[in-house]
Amino acid sequence: MSDPTELHRAIGDEMIRHAKLLQVARQHMAGTLPPGVDAASIALLMRLVHSGPLRQRELAEHALVDPSTASRQVAQLVATGLVERRRDPADGRAVLLAATAEGLSLGERISQRRHTVVRAVLDGWADEDLSALLTLVRRLNGALEQLRHDVHPPKELSA
Repeated sequence: MSDPTELHRAIGDEMIRHAKLLQVARQHMAGTLPPGVDAASIALLMRLVHSGPLRQRELAEHALVDPSTASRQVAQLVATGLVERRRDPADGRAVLLAATAEGLSLGERISQRRHTVVRAVLDGWADEDLSALLTLVRRLNGALEQLRHDVHPPKELSA
C-alpha cells in the first residue's frame, strides 16, 4: 500500500474505528460512575483533579468542550457533590471550580481503572512499540489540536 491516497484513506478508516472503540470503552467505564453523573462530565472532573481549580471558561477550553456544554456538565458535577464553586482569591468577582474530596476520590478510582484497562490492552507490547505509539499519538493529537485552533481559534481565557 504505497499509494499516499490509499494510505490516507486507510488511516482515516482506522481513526474512525478507533474513535468508535474508544466510545465503547467509555461506555464500559461509565458503569462505574455514581448515579446522576454521565461519562461526558467526567472529562471536566478529571481536568480539575489533574490541574487543580480553574475558571469555567478555562475548564471548557482545556476539556475541549463549548462553554454551554461545560456549564451543563459543571452543574451536574456540583449537584452530585463532586465539584464545588469557590471565590477566586486573586479576583473576588471570579469563581473557580474545584474537585471536592469526593471528586478527588472518584478521579483517583477512574485513573486507576483507566490505567488497568490500558495495561490490559497493551499487554505484551514491546517497550519500543509502546514508545513509538506514544510518540505517534502525541504527534497526531498535536496536529488535531492545531486543526481545532485553525477552525475555532481559542478565545481569551482571562475573563
